[in-house]
Amino acid sequence: MIKKKLNEHLWQYHKELKLLKFFSDDTIKTYISCVIKYCNYVKSTQQIDPLQTKAEHLLEFLLDLKKSISPSRQAHYRAALRRFFTLLYRLDIIDKNPAKNLLPIRRSKSQRYHHIPANVILKLLSIIDNEQPKGQRDRLMILLLWCLGLRSGEMRSLRKENVKILNKNDKIALVTIKGKGAKQRALMAVDKLFNHLTEYIKPLNDSDLLFPDRYNQKPMDDTTVNKRIKKYAFMADISIHITAHCLRHSFATEMYYANVPLEAIKTILGHENLRETSLYIHVSQKDMTSALSLLAIGGESYAA
Repeated sequence: MIKKKLNEHLWQYHKELKLLKFFSDDTIKTYISCVIKYCNYVKSTQQIDPLQTKAEHLLEFLLDLKKSISPSRQAHYRAALRRFFTLLYRLDIIDKNPAKNLLPIRRSKSQRYHHIPANVILKLLSIIDNEQPKGQRDRLMILLLWCLGLRSGEMRSLRKENVKILNKNDKIALVTIKGKGAKQRALMAVDKLFNHLTEYIKPLNDSDLLFPDRYNQKPMDDTTVNKRIKKYAFMADISIHITAHCLRHSFATEMYYANVPLEAIKTILGHENLRETSLYIHVSQKDMTSALSLLAIGGESYAA
């Protein structure tokens, strides 16, 4: 009976995230897995129904997680549990919200996400066989992450209908991105990226995903993308740790060094504020001081 009720609550939680909060499928999957892991934990260590959770149970769980996962992952668990128990409280399923006063998780700038020099990325791209369908696909994925600074989920959810050719002669295409919170932004694909992108989408129907999963018509998952990048890095004898998100960080850093205003970089990346953007810029202490000084005055507007 407990398991049946819990499954019902998880389904309600899924609907809450999907229909009301506009979370991506990846985030929904992550949040639900976080809640399930907590429920299994509290049942095995405390021998209680998860609906009997108290604040101290959540704190003990998060402290236990702290031993083995990063602050960023801890923050995911905290956010997932706060939303889950807030929903149960709002629906009168529980009398008190045990997650109401959970303290924020302090997240430091991750050392895993660093700037990859352009020559390293070019070396990575050079190892890809562009004559093979998988090679064409993988090259385009890396280019979209690096040249447009897309999130992995944004790149993986692209469909042909999101790409519109504005000027074939000048090689300009408009790429419409659905970002976090169902917010859209439009970016320009030009020159070599235009060539790769338009050639790749030629045989596709408008509603087709650019990067579907091998076994179904859902977007390719993030793990597969990073495995492909890791494979090419190994083939190219590159020892630097490279992920899809590293390429996004590298884009932001390259834009900063190209003297693009921080406000413009914020817009292109789809960030809510400049403080978040500053975490994506990996530069020397001297250059970072200059960049942070701009945060106070902002930059000029930019139509991406």
